[in-house]
Amino acid sequence: MGEFTGFLKQLGIALAGTFAIGSYPLYAYGDPGLVLSVAVGCGICTANVLAGSLSILLGFDKPNQDFLKILFGGMLARMMVIGILVFVLIKLTSIQVFSLILSLFVFYVLFQILEIRFLMRCLPGRQIPKEGVRTDG
Repeated sequence: MGEFTGFLKQLGIALAGTFAIGSYPLYAYGDPGLVLSVAVGCGICTANVLAGSLSILLGFDKPNQDFLKILFGGMLARMMVIGILVFVLIKLTSIQVFSLILSLFVFYVLFQILEIRFLMRCLPGRQIPKEGVRTDG
């Protein structure tokens, strides 16, 4: 659980850093639609990375096959949800498409780096249960 709190701190630092670096140019040179589309892209990616890290924690103590099913199945489900959200946002709202897609890309890459670091920090301490082996006597 200590790794997860460290991950949340890193996520908060990344969000604060991007806000500190990007807020002035967005407000000074962009219109309210641009700011909204970047905020929506950031929100979608933040929810995505939180769901991904929780799926890592969910499958952490499971056997390898179950762990990989949770990890990759969750990744597929998250990608589908992001695709549906982007489709709905583009079709049903007047959000700026280019800035939404660009912000999704930038935040997705940034947060994937954090998520992979989190996964790599968690893996050395992972105890893989033996399938089919009874240890109770």
